[in-house]
Amino acid sequence: MFLKSFPWRVVLIVTMPLLLFSLLIGVPVSKVEAGGVVTAAQFTSGTVRASEYGTLAERQALLPSLVLILLLIVLAMGLLLYQHRARVFSRREIADAEKKSQEALELYRCLQSEYDAVLDTVSDLVLFLNPEQKITWINLQAESVLGTEYATIIGRSCHEIWHTLIGDGFLCPARKCLLSGTPERSIGWTREKKQFEIRAVPVKDSCGTIVRIIEIGRDITAQRCLEQQLRQLQKIESIGWLTTGIVHDFNNILTGIIGFAYLLQKKDTVDDQSRNYLANISTAAERAEILTRTFLAFTRSQSVSIVAEDLNEIVRGAEGLLDSLLGEDIELRLRLSASEIPVLADSRLLGQVLLNIAVHCRAALRAGNSFVVSTSTWLLPVENSAGVDDLSGDFACLQIEIPTGIVPTRGWEVLEQVFPLVGSCGEGEDLGLAVARGIVEQHGGSITLTNGAGSGTVFSIFLPLQREAGLKFWKADTASALSGGNETILIVEDDQWARSFLRELFEGAGYGIVEAGDSASAMEKFRLHGAAISLVLSDLVIPHMNGRDLCLELANIRPDVKVLYMSGYPVDVIRERGIRVDDCTVLPKPFNPVELLHAVRSVLQSTR
Repeated sequence: MFLKSFPWRVVLIVTMPLLLFSLLIGVPVSKVEAGGVVTAAQFTSGTVRASEYGTLAERQALLPSLVLILLLIVLAMGLLLYQHRARVFSRREIADAEKKSQEALELYRCLQSEYDAVLDTVSDLVLFLNPEQKITWINLQAESVLGTEYATIIGRSCHEIWHTLIGDGFLCPARKCLLSGTPERSIGWTREKKQFEIRAVPVKDSCGTIVRIIEIGRDITAQRCLEQQLRQLQKIESIGWLTTGIVHDFNNILTGIIGFAYLLQKKDTVDDQSRNYLANISTAAERAEILTRTFLAFTRSQSVSIVAEDLNEIVRGAEGLLDSLLGEDIELRLRLSASEIPVLADSRLLGQVLLNIAVHCRAALRAGNSFVVSTSTWLLPVENSAGVDDLSGDFACLQIEIPTGIVPTRGWEVLEQVFPLVGSCGEGEDLGLAVARGIVEQHGGSITLTNGAGSGTVFSIFLPLQREAGLKFWKADTASALSGGNETILIVEDDQWARSFLRELFEGAGYGIVEAGDSASAMEKFRLHGAAISLVLSDLVIPHMNGRDLCLELANIRPDVKVLYMSGYPVDVIRERGIRVDDCTVLPKPFNPVELLHAVRSVLQSTR
């Protein structure tokens, strides 16, 4: 670099005359002749011939000086050439450096544009601050939420911005970040009831000094709502498990109540009035059983007993309860389809849907009003069928209508929420609507509410319509004469009340009974009486070993023994306990004694 910058041209201009002058006067060029001295001027002007210039020895003595002079001239010419080439190379290097600098600048601008574009696409508010907490850059989302333009916000204090958005009482995370040197966060509410989380992250140089702060603001209102809904879901799940255990024990109790009431009704010594009381006890117990199934349907733990049913018959079956519930001052009207409407449904749960809606509407009805229940078939989708846009095909429609202007004022918003207990769902009426929705959805259907001037208020329940050829409606064969037997039945039941009822029921029908309260006792008694036992009637959930595994062990002793299971737990809970029930028959508790006798007789007469 020194050679390139040294002023060689000036040096050569000064030194070349000196070199020529030294050539002319600095060498011994005199020669003695007769009469005078030959001067250098004469020599250079040519007045004196070269042959006359000195002797050979003298001219040889001059040769080193000439060589030195020539070398100095060549060196000077080389230096001039080098300086010229160096100047040319310097220009190229400068041009290359300028080009690289321009390329680097373009790359920086491109990266900056991409960086800004990425930050502008995020849904969070992004702000860059200097150590004085002044805003140096914001993204588009921040401009939108803060309601100000980029130019007007640059240079303003971040605290001023967040104070405008959130209000008093907000702790600035950037200020805390400067003090602690670590990331900080704060949460505040806007005047529009939105909740924001503000995070401040320090950017430090190599010496550890904070040179920039990045603030990120996020609207967490929806997140908090989801968290609240998740907590409600967890509560519902806990209620579901608690309900499942309670329902199991309650079903055992109802089994005893229904069973002993039936046995008393069969006594010849019971008078008509007492028999009527017993019938009322049985009816009340059956309603309690429907209530337990409703709880399980609400917690999504109950597996529905789906069979082919006529929707008209389901409504007729609930007519008596609806009439009693609505009271004498409310007129119940049934407008049922003239033809059968086949659906796959659990008649008791759909009857509970009708009762729940009636309970909800009862508070809005006045004396003289009517409560109209109608059935029909629909081909969806149709115009003005709000809430069923996702349904298509043939559907059975069950509608409940109350008069114009009578609109239930509470709880319908429950049906529009994913988690029914969130919000205003706290009253029994609202809970009933949530249960109704759960039951309808378990049947693959949908429930909607429409109301308006001149059209009344209408609850519409849509269920898939079944049109398979030869579809037979299920009917309990309770009208045929009961035929007992003399076979021996091993009853495995851990609940004392249920076991006592079963013993009385089957002994009264002529069967021999062997009882066991757990699997170990059942194994022992089967080994003692195994040859005489024709049927094992076992609860699925019993101490020591579940009923399924117990019957498999008994089948190893006697492969031809027949088995019938019963349980007070829902089928899905049984599966969660690891008990396989897909290939076997399970009677749910509480059961109708007549149906139980028919089921036992049917299994005993079946061929395996």
